[in-house]
Amino acid sequence: MNIAFAERAAVTAPGGMVTCPHALASQAAACVGHNVLDALQNVMCPVLVIGGTADIFTPRWMAQEIALRIPACESHFYE
Repeated sequence: MNIAFAERAAVTAPGGMVTCPHALASQAAACVGHNVLDALQNVMCPVLVIGGTADIFTPRWMAQEIALRIPACESHFYE
């Protein structure tokens, strides 16, 4: 796909948020290539993980996995 076209094309996600396919592809690549789960145990400050039960990019189970690996972490999930 032509990048110039992709940057102009709009995608509407649930909730009405609009983004371009190029941004979605970049976000997906970052999610696949970035893994720091093993390092989360080293976080020594209080943390609040916030998520949404309908989040399509970071499902609740992923946010819970992150929260469980951080000492002194709380979590909240919006409906």
